[in-house]
Amino acid sequence: MSRSRKNDLQQVEKNSNQSPAKIVLQEPLGITRKELDIVYLTAQIAASCGMHFEQELMRSVSMNPEFEPMFQFMNPTDSRRSFFDEVTLEYTRRLSMNLNCCHMNDSNSYAGSP
Repeated sequence: MSRSRKNDLQQVEKNSNQSPAKIVLQEPLGITRKELDIVYLTAQIAASCGMHFEQELMRSVSMNPEFEPMFQFMNPTDSRRSFFDEVTLEYTRRLSMNLNCCHMNDSNSYAGSP
C-alpha cells in the first residue's frame, strides 16, 4: 500500500470517531489479491469463532488436499502465517471493542428501567 494511501486512512481515522473498515497492515511481498482476500475472510471468521474454527479448518483442509494451496498461509512454517495472525488479532480487537460499546449502550439505554 502506498505511503499516501496510508496517510489518507490515518487522516480519516483522526477526523472520525470510527476507524476504517479495512484493516491496514504491511502486506507480505508477493501475495496475490486472491490470497489476501482469503486471509482477510479467514481471519474475520477466526476472530469471531476462535481457535476451534482454525483447528477444524485445518483438519478439513488436510482431508481435502485440493484446498491446501488456498490455506497454506495457516501452516505454522509459512511466511504469511504471521500476517494472518496479525490480521486475526486486529479483527479480534475490533470485535471486542464493538461488543464493549454495545454492552455500554445497552446498559445506558436501560438505566431507567426497573
